[in-house]
Amino acid sequence: MKIRTILIFLALSGLSASNAFSWGSEGHDVVVRMAIRMMKPSERKAVYDLLGTHDTHYIGHWADAVKDQNGTKNWHFVNIPDRDEHYNADRDCPNGDCIIAKLSMVQATIRNHAASRQARKGALLYWFHLVGDLYQPYHCYGDKYGGNDIKVYFKGKETNLHALWDDKIIWYKNSSPTLLAEDIFNAHHRVPPTTTTFVDAAEKSHALAVKYKLRNNSNIDADYVARSWSTINACLWEAACMASTIGPDV
Repeated sequence: MKIRTILIFLALSGLSASNAFSWGSEGHDVVVRMAIRMMKPSERKAVYDLLGTHDTHYIGHWADAVKDQNGTKNWHFVNIPDRDEHYNADRDCPNGDCIIAKLSMVQATIRNHAASRQARKGALLYWFHLVGDLYQPYHCYGDKYGGNDIKVYFKGKETNLHALWDDKIIWYKNSSPTLLAEDIFNAHHRVPPTTTTFVDAAEKSHALAVKYKLRNNSNIDADYVARSWSTINACLWEAACMASTIGPDV
C-alpha cells in the first residue's frame, strides 16, 4: 500500500543518522522509550531487528530530520479548525495529505510482510514519530498556523504557543528523556482502549488545543505550566500506548 512512496522518501533521505540528531523535541524520544518498553520481548526484538538500532532518539526524530528533504511536512499535522470539534477529511486532509491518512498508510505498510524490508523500516520510523505528533495538541489545530503564530512569553523569553508545547515546557520541567519516560511510565497504569482510532486521537488533541489556547503576547504563568505539564504527560503516555500496538505485526 503506497510502498513505492515510502521507498522514494527513504532513497532521498538516506536514513541519515547525522541529520536526525539535530531535530525535534525530547517528547518523541520519551514516546519511543515507553512504547518499546510496553511491548512483549518478542515484539521488541522484532522492532529493533527491523530498524537496526536501539537508539530511541534516532527512532523518534528521524521523520523530522528528513521532512524538508522529501516533502513530507504535511504528514505531521492535520488542520482541524478551531471552531469545529470534528475532523472532516475533505476539508482537513485534502488529497489524503495529513497525519491521519499517512498514519493509516504507514501502518498498512508495516503490517504488509510482502513489502520490502526497506519500505517497512521507513514506515516503522514514521509510525513512531507520527503517533507522537498526533498526540501533540497543536499538531491537530488548524488556526494560527497550529499555534505558531501565537506569540507568548515564557520565563522572560519570546516563543510561540506551538513551540511551548513541543519542547519549552518539557525542557523546563524535565529535560532528560530517560528520567521523564520513567516518571510517566511509573505514574500511569491505565492503558487507553486499543479501539481508539487516529481520528479519535486527533479530535481529542484538537479539543486540548482549544482548551489551552492563549491570546497573542500572553505571559505564561505558573498555573498554566502546571496544568499544561499534567496534560503533556498524559499525551505522551497515550501516544506511547498507541505506538506500542504496532508490535505484534512487526
